[in-house]
Order: sequence, then structure tokens, then C-alpha cells
Amino acid sequence: SGSATNDPANFTNAGRIPGLPTSFRATRDGQFVPGTLTYNFAPYNYYQRPDERYTLGATAHYEVNENFTPYLEVGFMEDRSIAQIAPGTNSAGITVGAGSISGINCDNPFLSAQQASFLCTSRGLSTGSIYDAAGNYVGPQSVANGVLVARRNVEGGNRQDDIQHQSYRIVLGARGDIGGPFKYDVYGLYSKVNYSSRFSGDANRQRTANAFNAVRNSAGQIVCAINADANPNNNDANCSPLNYFSGVASQDAVDYVAEVKSITGDTNLVNIVAAVDGNLGEWGITSPFANTGVAVAFGYEYRKNAVDYQPDEIYQAAASPELPISGSVAVKELFGELIVPLVEDKPFFQSLSFEGAYRYSDYDSGFKTDTYKLGLNWSPVRDFRLRGSYQRAVRAPNVIELFSSQQLFEVELTENANGSYDPCSGANPIATAAQCARTGVTAGQYGNIVDNPAGQFNSLIGGNPDLDPETAKTLALGAVFEPRFVPGLSISVDYFDIKVENLVGSVNPNLSISNCLANGDPYFCSLIQRSPDSGSLWQGENGFFRRFNVNTGSLQTKGVDVVVDRGRNGATSS
Repeated sequence: SGSATNDPANFTNAGRIPGLPTSFRATRDGQFVPGTLTYNFAPYNYYQRPDERYTLGATAHYEVNENFTPYLEVGFMEDRSIAQIAPGTNSAGITVGAGSISGINCDNPFLSAQQASFLCTSRGLSTGSIYDAAGNYVGPQSVANGVLVARRNVEGGNRQDDIQHQSYRIVLGARGDIGGPFKYDVYGLYSKVNYSSRFSGDANRQRTANAFNAVRNSAGQIVCAINADANPNNNDANCSPLNYFSGVASQDAVDYVAEVKSITGDTNLVNIVAAVDGNLGEWGITSPFANTGVAVAFGYEYRKNAVDYQPDEIYQAAASPELPISGSVAVKELFGELIVPLVEDKPFFQSLSFEGAYRYSDYDSGFKTDTYKLGLNWSPVRDFRLRGSYQRAVRAPNVIELFSSQQLFEVELTENANGSYDPCSGANPIATAAQCARTGVTAGQYGNIVDNPAGQFNSLIGGNPDLDPETAKTLALGAVFEPRFVPGLSISVDYFDIKVENLVGSVNPNLSISNCLANGDPYFCSLIQRSPDSGSLWQGENGFFRRFNVNTGSLQTKGVDVVVDRGRNGATSS
């Protein structure tokens, strides 16, 4: 379907100038004609990205004695990949004339006679300029208010993102016997990933506005308006006028609007673990019906995740800004596990064992939680085993989910039966005026909202430091058959039922708009913010869907896993 931002430019009459089409476009020979053409961006996007990676790792240990074996692990990785997408989109005409006016100045010298008539004079707008006594440019006599320009920056070339990572990991620890049945393992881990991105091919928004606002100075030369007025504070000697009306942009103008932007950041993990395990059978702690002793493990863990994400000023000032993220989450935990063989080598009880685990977690973000597992395994005969378990698991929100800044991001809406994406767009919207009013459409906007032919709309995303942890409960029941008469064959069947509460996610805009249209639900309708001027959800930055991280509710899944494994002497299928 392509993009509505094209070369030559597409224009939208968002200000609803009487007699002017809702949408029109420029031709390469300098004409304005009704309707728009879409841009096929697909051929320029990398389907496969080049990637280069180096890795290095080493491990070492030294057994001093059975009680003390220090060990070391180190790792390093570096990768670089180039991503490429089509030339960037550009909305020009942000500020024109002497003030801050949205539209096109009718005295723009790049307008052909036909374009000037189509846009201005046939609407009663003058194409003249105003100069003061000193010959300084004051402003246009008339402005085509509310006319938006969607131009593809083809002269700037494809957009490329040079992405690099460096990863470091070190583990230092010691293990050995404590005494009796117990062994210990104590270690500290530190890992860090550095990230850098250098993005080229975009056009700077403000410089594009400066260059697009072209005028003739008192000497008749085509210049940027900021260099022709009486204000020396806004001058930019590098500004070169930009022609977006005939599909031709000069190289000087292209060089002026071009920008390179970058992001740096890192994420790191500190992990300290002290664990003890042992088989209590050495102390005679054994079931009277079993030969194997009770096995236990317990310990302490400290874990801290941190992130620091720093886009430069260009990224932060963009139409869809990348904003800094900085924060950390730390947790202290106590854990214990045990396996209890209950019956062994008895009739109908080749083995019967119980397993359990428990973990208590205290997060510095303000909540405490615990997890546990209860399981039972029974083999009535050697070839057949039944198993079952019940578990409670917890996932705390990560640093990205908690601390991401709010920013605009593109989201795709589902195509409607009439071919539109926004149900309230077009001259004859598929949704009624009453339904659209629930989403914020005014009576004057209904029937005049421009759809996005690519189905891409603004979504305001971001983190939420008030998120609660997710909690999952899992029931699993299964059987394993390993017949001795077929060596290597293993057949397992497992049923599972998993339910997650307080699921971290966001409300899909398709759900928001469909529920708002259908029943006017105030929660879903509050997630839709239409542009006050045009009612649009994609033109400019004032229209968007709210899609912040929230605890959305629950998620449940049930199923059966069947695995057949023939082992080393045969094929495997599942």
C-alpha cells in the first residue's frame, strides 16, 4: 500500500481551506493536481542485515584442596550491524512567515504560476511579500493556513543505522566441601553491555522548516526567510532554500537539512550467590522405604539490573523522540530446595519421590513476594513414570518496562471493510458520527479526516514505575514411557495449565478504538487522543493512541506436549 509521504510531495488541506481538495500532490513539472500517490519504500529496506561479530572467552580453576577451589570465567563479545531503510519522511512548513504559522507562504518563489493559483490566488489569497523601509522581509501577505506537506527526502539517500555492541562478563567464585554431606558454591558475577547507534539519512526538522520557508529578498534573490528579515538572531548562513513543489531539491539544500544522530547506552548486572547443597543420607536422614537420602539446597542471592540509555539532543527533539532511560532494580532473595525419595524398589513403586522449592524476594522498588514448587514423581515399574507439579512463579517488571520515557511510535491499525484504517476517516466513514464522537471527532472534522494509506498511526508508549509483578500459577501432569525392549526410545505426554495474573503489557490500539466505537467505554476512549485541528491520529504529534505499560489483567494457556525420541540409534520427532 505504500506511504503517504512521497516524492514529489503530497499535501493535505488540514485547515479545510474552502474549495481546496482535502488531498493533492505536486508533479515533477511544477503542477498541483487533486489526489495523492503513495511511495513504495520496500525495495530500499534491508531484508537481511550484514553482521560482524567477534567473541572471546576463557575459564580457569585451581584446586587448592577439597575445601577450596577458586574459579574464574571471563567473556567478551563485539558485534556491528548496518540496518537500512528507505529515504526518510519529512513534514515541512512547520513555521513560515514572520510568526509561527502552520501552512505554506503564498509568496514562496518556488510555487509555479499554476501552483500559486491553485493554492492561493484562486482562493482569494495574495502572493505578494511585505518589506520594511530598509528592504528587510517582514512576511507574506497571505498564508495557506493548515496545509501540510508530506515529502520523502529522496535526495538525502537511504537511512542507515550503524549499530554496535560490546559485552563483558566476569565471574569469580570458589567451591568445595564444607563438612559432612555439604558442599558450597559462592560467586560474584558482573556483566555489562555497551550499545551505540549512529543514524544517518534523516533531515533535521527545524532546518527543513528554515529551508522550506523560501522568499525573494529585496534584490530578487531566492533565499531563506530567516536570512532576509530584520532579525539577526535567527540568521543561518548555511541555510539554502528548499524546493518541494516540483520534486527538485538542490544539493546545497539537501546538505543543509541532513543530520546525523546517535545513541549510547549500557545495561549491567551484578549478581552475588552463596549456595549450599548436600545429600542428608550421609547422616541417615532417609525415608524408611527408600535407599537414597534426602537432598537439600539453600542459599542467598543478590541481583541488581541497571540501564542507562542516552539519545543525543537530535533524537530527543525529533518528531518521534527517543528519550533517555535510566534506572535500576535490585532484589535480595533467600531460597531452598529439597528432593525426598519416599519409596524405592518396592512392588508398584519402583520409585516415588517428592520435590519442593521456595524463594523469598525483597525488591528495592517496594514489594516483597515469594515463589514455590510442589512436585511428585511415581514410577510403578522401571519403564513408566508419572509426574505432576504445581508452581507459583513471579516475574518482576524489568528496568525498561519501569523507566522507559514516553515517546511516539508507529502502530498499525487493522484494515476496515471499506479499505480504510481509521474508521472515522474519509468522506464517508465506516463509523457513524456518534461513534466517532466517542473517539474525539468533532462535527466539523467528521467526513474530513485523512486516512493513512500505510495504516500507520501514532502511539505514545512509555514505562510505568508503579507496575506490580506478574504472578503465574502452573499445573503440570505428565507421563514418560521408556520401554527396555526398544533401547533409546522415550515417549512423553504432558498436560499444562498456566495462568498469569497482573500481566505486564499495553492496550492494543485496535482494541482501544473498536471498544470505544462499539460501546463508548470510558477507559478505552481515554486512550485515544485525536489532533484538535484535524482529528488525525497520524499527522503531526497531537494525535495518538496512549499505550503505556500497565498490568493489563490475566493470560491463560492450556495444552498438551507430546515428545517421541528414538535416541542415538534412530530419528527424533515431536
